Amino acid sequence: VAVEACRPCGIFWCDREGLELLPPVPKLTELNQLNEALTLGTAVTKSTTVSKSPPVAVLIFALLCVVVSTLVAQNPRLMAELAFFAVRPLNQLGLTLISGLFIHVGLLHLLGNLYFLFLFGGDVEDVIGTDDSLLLFLYAGIAAGMAAGATGTNPNIPSVGSSAGITAFLAFYALAYPHARISALRSAWVSARWNNKQFMSRISFPLTTWFGFWMLAQIAVLAALGPSAINTSITMLSHAVGATVGAAYYFLSKR
Repeated sequence: VAVEACRPCGIFWCDREGLELLPPVPKLTELNQLNEALTLGTAVTKSTTVSKSPPVAVLIFALLCVVVSTLVAQNPRLMAELAFFAVRPLNQLGLTLISGLFIHVGLLHLLGNLYFLFLFGGDVEDVIGTDDSLLLFLYAGIAAGMAAGATGTNPNIPSVGSSAGITAFLAFYALAYPHARISALRSAWVSARWNNKQFMSRISFPLTTWFGFWMLAQIAVLAALGPSAINTSITMLSHAVGATVGAAYYFLSKR
């Protein structure tokens, strides 16, 4: 096969006929697939779906996220009134611990959280009911806000976003359905060109494995960055706290 290459950029190419003659890429192991999926970091689908009734709690949370985030985006001064600040823990009678859960910094932050909320929240609500889903989300969010306030060195930085509540749903789901699998998109330029010449492909692996690696990544980043990672509005600390609350809620519900 005649191949041309650009040595400085490390890219090679050939004509269509030559591409068909190239050997197939060896099948990726599950761990290699997991590493590539973690690079992209976006789940696509899950194999286990148990939701049969309308996810009332999920719809309520989603609506609040959209409305509150839109209001704050249109009037940034509302951030000071609705977000939770450790320096003013009793602002609005302490209700900012709840209102801050529905503030999102930017469209991508909002859409990403809504995506995972609908991906896992409905199934969890079908298992534990609407009331417990509301409580689980709020418990996780309030605990994350208090943790961020207690550990941050700059109390003037707000704690916002629903990541903790959504991570609690994810942790509960992973424990309730340990055999569930999750699919993600894999992007690899060379192997994708060899694999039916597709740039994106879908891979599948156990949800518990993906969740475990994801949580280790949160802890590793927190340990590496220290206070600089905690003192942000969108914090990885909320993921760790949310997962802890979700796991605790699962084991308590089994008693």
